[in-house]
Amino acid sequence: RIRQIQSPGKWALDLPEFNCAFRARGGFDPGSVALVAIERACGSTICGIPLEDDLVLAIPAGTSVTATVRPGLTYAVAIVPTATWMEIQSIA
Repeated sequence: RIRQIQSPGKWALDLPEFNCAFRARGGFDPGSVALVAIERACGSTICGIPLEDDLVLAIPAGTSVTATVRPGLTYAVAIVPTATWMEIQSIA
């Protein structure tokens, strides 16, 4: 099950829940950052990084994203403009 809400060219939010194993490869628009909040990792990886429960992962623009997903992975991802991410970091 994948749910996606987006504003074309501005931001996107994915809310997936996977009950199967698969591999994925892709990328996203330059000028954006993917913020990935892992709820349940279930042994999955993104960009070669082993995921952990309750992990937040920032993937910078231009990164070729690869993933190995195991059954039960639950996460939410927001794609935001780099300027917005920089503003979030300066406030935090």
